[in-house]
Amino acid sequence: MPGQEVGSFSLTYGGRTLSIDFNYSAGLARLLDQEISLADTNVVLVDDVDGPSGARIVDRRRVDPTLPQVSNPALRTMEDDPAITVIRRAPELGAFLQCDVPVPAPTGPGPTGADPELRDRLREYVQGLLTQVCRAASSP
Repeated sequence: MPGQEVGSFSLTYGGRTLSIDFNYSAGLARLLDQEISLADTNVVLVDDVDGPSGARIVDRRRVDPTLPQVSNPALRTMEDDPAITVIRRAPELGAFLQCDVPVPAPTGPGPTGADPELRDRLREYVQGLLTQVCRAASSP
């Protein structure tokens, strides 16, 4: 779109991809065939990503977006990460992470191919990352 600031983000795990398209000029995001006003919403809760019917939006929220001051934003740590900051401000978001549910092994096509050892390593990596996020989000 000429004269418009746009962007996109996608994440693939276990053969499933979640994509978000942004139109910053219009203040809109598009996720799971739904248009979301960025003026009203800065947190979108998505569930059933691995379910048979696929992902669905279960809630939208607006949380104070003020970020902690850091001397060099390129050197942010888990403690001052924007997502962690937002989850700490709205503790009910931490419960939504389902930190007590193990991450399933990826299935379907993807970077691991048919190598079961590589799939296990990927699952362990993702589980470790989620565990770190959960710990950081639940600490004061």
